[in-house]
Amino acid sequence: MRTLRKGKRSPSRCLRRANGSTSSARQRGRGFAGTIKRHGFNRQPKTHGQSDRERAPGSVGQRSFPGRTLPGQRMAGRMGNERVTIQNLEVVLIDADKNLIAVRGSVPGAKNGIVMIKPSVKARTK
Repeated sequence: MRTLRKGKRSPSRCLRRANGSTSSARQRGRGFAGTIKRHGFNRQPKTHGQSDRERAPGSVGQRSFPGRTLPGQRMAGRMGNERVTIQNLEVVLIDADKNLIAVRGSVPGAKNGIVMIKPSVKARTK
């Protein structure tokens, strides 16, 4: 791989067909999400006296000791908008004329987003 200047458009011929590639991109942001959507919590029962507690997270700590919520407690908050890296993707086709790279596998990121593709460090051996 040749060295390229930062911010310049890279031609597809810089990446050759290797037995594995790593792609990184920014995940789509999903805004403020509750505990069911963000962490996969189960909801509480709709019946037996429940009126507005269906999607509430439930208990978040102990009693008087330690008297605080411990760090790392899974709660509602901002979801998405993080960097995601998928390893060992197969580069199927490189078309230098059209500046096109075809990758087999799950490529992260939103449509029309910026994806960084580079040779895999931990290439899978067959």
